[in-house]
Amino acid sequence: MARGQWRPKLLSYAQQQPAGAVEAASRAALKALRAFRPPPEGSGSGPGAAEGPLKEALGALTALKGVGPATASALLSAARPYDLPYMGDEALAVAVGRKGDYTDKAYLDLARALRAKARALGAAGGAAEGAAGGAGSSGSGQGEPAGEGAGGSGGEGGGGAWGAADVERCLWAAGVLGAGGSGGGGGGAKGKAAAVAGGAAGGAGKGKRKGSGAGGAAAGSGKGKKRK
Repeated sequence: MARGQWRPKLLSYAQQQPAGAVEAASRAALKALRAFRPPPEGSGSGPGAAEGPLKEALGALTALKGVGPATASALLSAARPYDLPYMGDEALAVAVGRKGDYTDKAYLDLARALRAKARALGAAGGAAEGAAGGAGSSGSGQGEPAGEGAGGSGGEGGGGAWGAADVERCLWAAGVLGAGGSGGGGGGAKGKAAAVAGGAAGGAGKGKRKGSGAGGAAAGSGKGKKRK
């Protein structure tokens, strides 16, 4: 509610809901979401039936008056941050090219794109960690085994693993820097925003060009502003 344009009617819609309606819709959405299993990256399998549970979860929440896919995505992303992002304007504009398109289809496209980029960033981080571990081992005999530590798990919930929600926050930070910064030239805030946005979008659109811009996406992840 604190992100993007304030819409006073949304509060009244929430207050008009029948007793227990929000809880029931949330339970139905979370139950459906438990069956959602995105195809492994590089498996060659399209989304197809795999996205059925996600569509069902979206439908359960958007059946509530005043709740659209963007609002619903806040709950879905909180429940599955590794696989599902928040539907922010900045991410829609960069990863999907359709800012303001608050439809189920746009959210499915966004989630697919940011999931692919998150996996690419995780793979790049794991490779870097493995190289660092190998160098430490050869120098002192006490290096970390390759693939362990930050960014090396590559699995859901692993320490340092990138999730779709992480990539969305990077794009949000890039939008903040681009809109509110005052530095001149490529080294100013706008230059940093371009680096972050380019890094996150470079492989997000189709799940290709893995690893492109990984450093850029990581560079802007800590910045923030008013979110939609």
